[in-house]
Amino acid sequence: MSNFDLIAFDQIAQLRESILSANMEGIHSTLSQLRDSLDNETFQAKTVPLLRGAVEENSSQLVEYFLENPVDLDSQLVLKATMNVSYQTLGVFLSHGWDINASIDSNTPAALAGIGAPLHYAAGKGSLDSVNLLVQYGASPQTRDPPGQTAADWARRHGHMVVFNFLQDLSASRASEGNLQFTDAPGRQFRTAPPEEVVAKNGFRLV
Repeated sequence: MSNFDLIAFDQIAQLRESILSANMEGIHSTLSQLRDSLDNETFQAKTVPLLRGAVEENSSQLVEYFLENPVDLDSQLVLKATMNVSYQTLGVFLSHGWDINASIDSNTPAALAGIGAPLHYAAGKGSLDSVNLLVQYGASPQTRDPPGQTAADWARRHGHMVVFNFLQDLSASRASEGNLQFTDAPGRQFRTAPPEEVVAKNGFRLV
């Protein structure tokens, strides 16, 4: 291993330690050193996996920091947040403007079932909070995975009937008159019943 590789290895180790200890000053300093010593492709390869680790730890502060810095990200990170039912971390990602209806692993052959948009995974996990948040940011309940399944289908398949009914009511209300609600995102709007109403109708409550 060359001296250059040893330096880069040491910096990656320092970055990992700073992430684990939430040392934002150390993260900033080490990232600056890495940008100076690595080409962009190598920098991405070294830092993005660490960001994934921050998502896995549900550290919204660290995710926010990485998003404010020039590290290329992909929708797999949104998927990780929804699969972890990490409501706060998911909100951080969405506030940075994702193509919220893009399929995860969209380049994978359609014959491989189980590939959907983030809304599919949140619905399949049964997280009503995450489903509602995704919808507010423009996620469409009409989006289908390669086998033709909607997020509601995923919710029903996994036995999450409250989420299934919420998405069904949302789809129906878009086809008829309902309460017009607006998100914070310009130009985005949707018709839906409040999640509290759907939950109450099904005999549950939000916690």
